Amino acid sequence: MRRFSGLLIGDMSKSNMLLQVLFFELQLCAITVSQSLANNFFAKPNTNAGIVTRINQKGLNLLADYLKERVNRFMHHGEITFNFSAPLTDEVTFGLISTKAIKYDSEIFKSQLVTIPGQGLLWTGSNLNLSIGTFFKFSTSNDEFYGSATLQIKNAKVRSYFAAAINFDGHLRTDLQKCSLSLGNIVMNFSEADPLLLSNYYSQIDQFIGERIEMIICSSFNTELVPIISNRLLNTPMSGALFDRYFLNYGLIEHVQYLQNAIELKHRGNVFGIAKQSKKRFNDFRLPFSSPQIKISNQEENQAMLEFTMSNYSISTLLYWMDQHQKFDFDISKKSISDSMVGYLRTECSAEDICAGTLFPALSAEYPDGMVAIKSHTTTYPRVRLEKTGGVIVLWSQVDSFVQQHESTHRFLTASMMVEFKLEKVKFHNYSITSQLRVQKFKVFDVASLVEGIDAISLEFLVTALSEIIFGDNVTKKLFGGLKLPILFDFAQKSVDIIFDTDKIRIAVDFCFDQGCDSDEGKENKDFDYYDSINNSSSSQP
Repeated sequence: MRRFSGLLIGDMSKSNMLLQVLFFELQLCAITVSQSLANNFFAKPNTNAGIVTRINQKGLNLLADYLKERVNRFMHHGEITFNFSAPLTDEVTFGLISTKAIKYDSEIFKSQLVTIPGQGLLWTGSNLNLSIGTFFKFSTSNDEFYGSATLQIKNAKVRSYFAAAINFDGHLRTDLQKCSLSLGNIVMNFSEADPLLLSNYYSQIDQFIGERIEMIICSSFNTELVPIISNRLLNTPMSGALFDRYFLNYGLIEHVQYLQNAIELKHRGNVFGIAKQSKKRFNDFRLPFSSPQIKISNQEENQAMLEFTMSNYSISTLLYWMDQHQKFDFDISKKSISDSMVGYLRTECSAEDICAGTLFPALSAEYPDGMVAIKSHTTTYPRVRLEKTGGVIVLWSQVDSFVQQHESTHRFLTASMMVEFKLEKVKFHNYSITSQLRVQKFKVFDVASLVEGIDAISLEFLVTALSEIIFGDNVTKKLFGGLKLPILFDFAQKSVDIIFDTDKIRIAVDFCFDQGCDSDEGKENKDFDYYDSINNSSSSQP
């Protein structure tokens, strides 16, 4: 049996490690430059973020636990693969082929994922005790023979460095920058039946393995773990499609911030539309207002795994573009409402029925046998107020009322109206925040009527009577499609807390996997076909 110490190999590779650290720093510098160029292409000076995302250490701990599970799985299936051959001397060649991992101590193996402030992420797999079965071929100028041996790795530590950057296609992605291996001890167990000639080359074999052990371990761990980190952490396009024709801008106003115990991203957070000019389409970012500054709490107690802080800017921009497409204008007429409600619009009806004519007798007298139509259009874009008690949306509209008699149409009223909606049933699921709108109050003013008896008070009474028609599905479910936030931490959602505050909403989310999930949703079967999953890891979610 032959033993050699990994400490000697560590001394031999000091220069290589220094070069790797320098290379890592240069890569981070290049990432920062390229990311700044990508983000500033559309940026304006003094732009504030509309949405701030933080992935806290609690979330990184969950990902580290998941990575440990994956290490345990691929070690259980014996997937340590290598095949090397090289000359030991001018006359002797040594080749080594792995068979499988035959022993792995999962109990003491530790997985940790932390931020390196100002640089990136570091995953560390420590206390790695592993035995790998191998076949070797020993060739001399006169003879060759084959044998088997066990490669034992004790107390090794794998370090993988990651950083997120925006790719050339405008996609944010977390990629591996460097992998290194710190060795405790390595033991190569040869058989006592091997030729004595082999013992003359133990030192060369030590060097042969020492030069390749980092590549062996890092390549195996990279194959298994890099797709998981790349797919589940900070992997998103720079915009997301909402409902109808709207998109939310996830673009960053500065590069990804690696803080102490957290990752922070500042998104522009504005909703935009697609405009047409001639035969061309382009993203329309024009807005009549700018984003306010968001104050982020730095308290470390009771932090969720992922926290979104969204100012009223994001909701305001969505409502602005909805208003540009007349989503808050309404039309109450014979054509737009159900047949069961049409009777309310008549200027004449029987004494037992209720209609516009019974509410306003002068309307019936002046326009007999007519049909009322009410149209409304906004006079300015909606305003949003976020408070500790909830969210409020305010609309200002002009209301015009007409009577249609046979082939002629007469305008008989113009008024202004303010409607205040309250955000209700606010939910966050699958990275979408959805809400419904409920009319909280409204006011009618500046009434100009050609019909006696119709004033602000009577018109408010009419609006109250017709509120279900005016503000029913036409308005209250306008935000049902929701705001789709970037998927930056891709695990099953376990719990969420939505906190309203002055001028902002904070969404605090915790996630889970496997037995950590309360429900069957998001659970993964440990007996799943491991190889099918790995084969598809580059194109699908691991």
